[in-house]
Amino acid sequence: MLQPKKKKESGGSYITSSNGRVGRTYGLYGPYESMDTTGYSSGKKDFILKTSYSTLKPTTKKVDRKDVPNVIKAMKSGATRYVK
Repeated sequence: MLQPKKKKESGGSYITSSNGRVGRTYGLYGPYESMDTTGYSSGKKDFILKTSYSTLKPTTKKVDRKDVPNVIKAMKSGATRYVK
């Protein structure tokens, strides 16, 4: 009989790409956070942080331009790998 996979408690991966999307995952079935940072260098004011859980409805939160570096720093903390 197969055992269900355990959720990863902490850590996760920090993902960034050339199109400006950053994100963090917590294991195979854990939560996922992502934010599209395109337009940051050109002066865009507001950004959307999306959080998705496997059991709950996905949520979105508006992030002000001055808080974007702090959000990215929080995503990087405890990351196990970086993908470019």
